[in-house]
Order: sequence, then structure tokens, then C-alpha cells
Amino acid sequence: MPTNTNHKNWMKGTSPWKGAALAMLLESPGHPYGLAGRLGKRLGAAWPVKAGDLYRILENLEKYGLVEPRPSQPYPTGKAHRARKTYQATPLTAGAVDEWMTSLHSDGGPMGLELCVRIAVARPKDVPFLLGLLDVRESECLDLLKEYAKEHPDDRLFGMELELIRKYTVAQIKATLEWIEVVRGSLEEFSGSAPSSARSS
Repeated sequence: MPTNTNHKNWMKGTSPWKGAALAMLLESPGHPYGLAGRLGKRLGAAWPVKAGDLYRILENLEKYGLVEPRPSQPYPTGKAHRARKTYQATPLTAGAVDEWMTSLHSDGGPMGLELCVRIAVARPKDVPFLLGLLDVRESECLDLLKEYAKEHPDDRLFGMELELIRKYTVAQIKATLEWIEVVRGSLEEFSGSAPSSARSS
């Protein structure tokens, strides 16, 4: 079984679903459609999770020994019958989830989505790392606010479009900053009230 879990290999790319799939399999085995449904319930309709994407991701993670298929019963698909491939965690999965959870974010991926996905599958012991990621995201947002501070007043259509886009972006950034404060408060409250045994599990 392959054992290479180097960050530059299995975590390479912009998809946040790799670490999420591993975290879900730590909870219980599942096939891609089931995993997509479980993860989708946590994230909501704003970020749909496609089972087809998870199929490809799990096949790739299997090459690194991070997941493995387990035998399951075939199911009918019209005239033919096809085995439903169910995956389960391996001894390497937990360490890979730790590696993903404690890294900043996937190369070039959208930090907002990445952060929400990690929150959706986080374990109690991940709270300190999530708080650190919130600090990173907050710093990114504040830097963006500085970049978008200058207005673009212009009577021409093109100038008006620039200003409307700027206002939209600023509103989104401010909303994200407010959300960060809410999440930070909730995580800090959990961290302070949860038993030490729960925080370390």
C-alpha cells in the first residue's frame, strides 16, 4: 500500500473536498453519493458537492493509501448490475486529516470555501487550528478592504460599473469579517466549555 502523504502530492490542487472526504470517512465508511449527501447537508445548497468529483478524488486518494474500498453488494442499474464502491479509512487517514486541517489552505483555492468545509467536518481537537485560519482569513479581508478603499466616481457607464463592483466586493468583505467574529466567538466558547477529553479527541 502506498504511504506517501506529502503535502505537495495528495493535497496538491485547489479542491477542498479531498480533506473533507477523508474526514467524513473517519466518521464512517461510505460511497461517493452518500458522502456527497452527508457533506452537502452540512454545507447547504450554496456549495453543492458533486458525487462525480468525489469519485475521482477518492480514486486518487486510494493511490496514496489514504482510503481503501471495501466489498459491498451490487445494486441494479436497469439491465446491468454494477458493484457499488464503498470506501473506508485506513491507518493513514487520521494523520492526513490532521495534515490538511493544520495547513493554511489548498494551493490557490478559495479560502472562504476551504474554511467553511473544514468547519463542516472539524473534530473538537481542530478548534485551535480553525481559530488560526480565521485569523488568516481576517487578515486577508482587511488587506482587501484597503485595496478597495478608493472610490471610482465616473458618469460614464464603464466608470459606474467599476464603482458598483467595488461596492459589491466591499459589502462581501465586510459581511465575511462579521461572520468571522461570530464563528470565532462560537469556537472560543466551545473551547472554553468543552471537557479536555472532548477537545483532544
